[in-house]
Amino acid sequence: FLWRLISLAVMSWLAFGFHINALRRGLVFVLLSMALGGIALGLGRGGVIGVLTGAGCLCLICVFGFKERLGRVSYIPVDLFYGDKQMHLTALKDTGNTLRDPVTGRPVLVVASEVAESLIGLTKEQLKRPVDTVTSAPVSGLRLVPYRSVGQDGGLLLAMRFQRVKIGSWMGSTLVAFAPMGLSKEGDYQALAGGVV
Repeated sequence: FLWRLISLAVMSWLAFGFHINALRRGLVFVLLSMALGGIALGLGRGGVIGVLTGAGCLCLICVFGFKERLGRVSYIPVDLFYGDKQMHLTALKDTGNTLRDPVTGRPVLVVASEVAESLIGLTKEQLKRPVDTVTSAPVSGLRLVPYRSVGQDGGLLLAMRFQRVKIGSWMGSTLVAFAPMGLSKEGDYQALAGGVV
């Protein structure tokens, strides 16, 4: 049992990394692996009681491991400060958004193109050509962040460090990336806060 637990911990470390945010994911991974193994063992022996007990345990592990209900959309208020300008946004808490700063490894807040235009004057055309925009330097402090997206080729996003960002109750400095298009078709949110939250 000890060596199985150690191998699961090593797999979790390889999959999620070694930082505080990965601890909960790793624990859920280890517990789900053990629970699914128990259910498979119960099915193999033909024990209906074992399978039902395993399914109940699996449900409890999922409730413990995931704070939000499955399928529930959650929003969080965001305030961006740039010079004397302030912009209030609504951000989707996107658990699938794992975009990180390649230099520091810290999470990145992604905002819609309208935010970039209103706050710092970058147009959609400039956001669609990030390398040319960084080269021409219309705004100081711009840099590039590589990204990958499901169903699309990877690319580069223009990004800039904001010294004052308020996300929920947290306030500090974070890297903000500008998406070349809008993020929500319905306009429900203007930012994606994944690992930043």
